[in-house]
Amino acid sequence: MGKKALIFAPVIPTWDEGRFFLPIINELTSLGYSVTVVDSLSLLHPHANKFMDFVERWRTELERFEEFDLYAGNALGGALLQGLLPSLNPTAQVLLVSAPTIADEQLESRLEDIANLAATGQTSAALELLNHRVQASNTSTKNTGIEVACDERINSRLSAGLRLLHGLDVSDHIASHRGTILSFTGACSQLVGRQHLTDSNHHHIHEIPDSGMRPHSDQPEKVRAVIREFLKGNA
Repeated sequence: MGKKALIFAPVIPTWDEGRFFLPIINELTSLGYSVTVVDSLSLLHPHANKFMDFVERWRTELERFEEFDLYAGNALGGALLQGLLPSLNPTAQVLLVSAPTIADEQLESRLEDIANLAATGQTSAALELLNHRVQASNTSTKNTGIEVACDERINSRLSAGLRLLHGLDVSDHIASHRGTILSFTGACSQLVGRQHLTDSNHHHIHEIPDSGMRPHSDQPEKVRAVIREFLKGNA
């Protein structure tokens, strides 16, 4: 039986069926993995959105699944995955992309700027700021002119999803996981950077130059090469 991978999505305004992670999905598929991608925000609760409550809902949901050989997560999806580590196979391989282990004041403030725009019905402004923040800081980003009507679904996903990361600290979960962990951050990220990750003996951290929150899209060949070496070396 082939190897299986499960990927947790970041906060996406509208679910895109996994296109956000396509360079990595393609790499995993080429290495023989059967890939399942889930919308992390599908288990948002309108009145109970503390991070560990969110993790617990996903822990219960995962009881319906068989175990996977590789777990991956991007941004919020990666934070969720770290929260789930104690309930997963302790030797499972883990792939994280722009996934914070600890949220500091700057990260919380920048996420809240976007969340507050969404919470107050300013959908276009929230999407514009989100688009700006995920770009590399050394990239000249122009106003994209995003104009959409107030969309309650998008506003809810952005405001509730981004606020889940307030007060985040799952460093104990990283320290106690016995499987190998590969993390990517963008060297020019305006949100999650190296300072939001913690070290452990089995945690391999790669900071990708000239990239922001999406190093797998900004520098796809560099990221794919590291993943290929990591997974083949830990086969």
